[in-house]
Amino acid sequence: MASEEDLKSACMLAEVASVGVVRIRGENPEAQSITERAKSRLWGLVEQRLGIEQPTAGWLAAWSRNRPGWRVRAARLHDDEIFGVDYNTCRRCGLAWVEEPATSEAYRRCGLAKAALAALRGEHSGMHWHTLGGHLSEAIPFWEVVAVGIPGGYAKHPICRHRRTG
Repeated sequence: MASEEDLKSACMLAEVASVGVVRIRGENPEAQSITERAKSRLWGLVEQRLGIEQPTAGWLAAWSRNRPGWRVRAARLHDDEIFGVDYNTCRRCGLAWVEEPATSEAYRRCGLAKAALAALRGEHSGMHWHTLGGHLSEAIPFWEVVAVGIPGGYAKHPICRHRRTG
């Protein structure tokens, strides 16, 4: 059970999901483009020069541990990941996918998933958003709420030929 203070902190994280994202550098042998690899190297130089370490709280963007070539957006609080969602985008097709948004049970209803999805849509504007698989029956109400007015509506759609499923 999360303390009242931690719940407030999680709700505050949801409010700032679209700002202050720390992009964690990491080697990804399956980087999607030369530009993306260059950005990763550049961020590594910024990290070294400024002495930035992975924060104990806040929003992080990193390579997915579960899906090669995919990214993850995660919220951390006290060194614990309290939310995470894998995502992939294809500018050529104008399609984007999210998979397995997961919020720690103690922090559900703080708006972390909704905020993270909105932040991703803001960073990747003009995309049609989908998932790869069906939704669990208990998750259908969530998807119905977050899909309103969203191109693609987070409906099931196979990954395009330009991307990997992971």
